[in-house]
Amino acid sequence: MRLLDLSRDGARIEHLDLFRPGVSCPLELPPPFASLSLPARVVWCSVIGRKRRSGGEFHLVSRSGLRFGKLTTAQDAALAWLLGRPQRSVA
Repeated sequence: MRLLDLSRDGARIEHLDLFRPGVSCPLELPPPFASLSLPARVVWCSVIGRKRRSGGEFHLVSRSGLRFGKLTTAQDAALAWLLGRPQRSVA
């Protein structure tokens, strides 16, 4: 998986094979992104090509849009820090 875009509401990723819209897909951000796991759902998925793997097999290469679900205060603070923005205020 390759992270293409990250925002307060979601992310755009590139990955092998297909993701189904509506499916839960937690986004796991490794260091240097603070080892953060964010709850997300697939909003859209589009095939952009294919890639040959070792062994000669081909796999689809896709891009997907993810929308974050309800974040904990700690997740929201970590995401805000990563994006260099203030944390959202809780009403």
